[in-house]
Amino acid sequence: MSSLRADSPIQYVKGVGPQRATALASLGIRTVGDLLEYFPFRYELEAGELDIADLTEGVHATVRGQVRSVGGRFPTLRVEIHDGTGACVLRWFRLPFRPPNLTRGVTVVASGRVELYDGRPQIVQPRIQVFPPDALMLRRRREPQQIGVYRSNAEVKFVVDPPHRAERPRPRSAAGGGGAADQPVMPTQPYAA
Repeated sequence: MSSLRADSPIQYVKGVGPQRATALASLGIRTVGDLLEYFPFRYELEAGELDIADLTEGVHATVRGQVRSVGGRFPTLRVEIHDGTGACVLRWFRLPFRPPNLTRGVTVVASGRVELYDGRPQIVQPRIQVFPPDALMLRRRREPQQIGVYRSNAEVKFVVDPPHRAERPRPRSAAGGGGAADQPVMPTQPYAA
């Protein structure tokens, strides 16, 4: 097994490869050392996971709720979620595709900046995770945390977000075993400068 050094080309990092290495080079990331020194250009304070009733305008928060409606005219998408305390609208513009697993009844964990529209909270271009209706959702992450915001361009769009600790959903039928997919189904929306 070979080891990576700071001067090793970035394409040899597991999961990168030549195509992603070319895209990362457009941001000046050509070696492992360049990646290690690629710091966020700013940080945003995320309020942690809140009940929908507790959302206030301008706060960057995470909410969890069940999808009640999915609509909108392509390429826009409007999803309404409920958590028992209220409703929140998730809205995307210029969405390149309509995710097939974002349907009524699934549970969504969404993060983004809260805005008020017609007196109701909404999150525009949120980052989301979708879980099946039978997923057992463990405790909520309540503590605030800082999220690094990285520069991006047309080729590379990403936000490095710390993983949700203790958020490992499991199907209820497999109470003791590993679980449902917890990968985001929507493209991560950048906070580009």
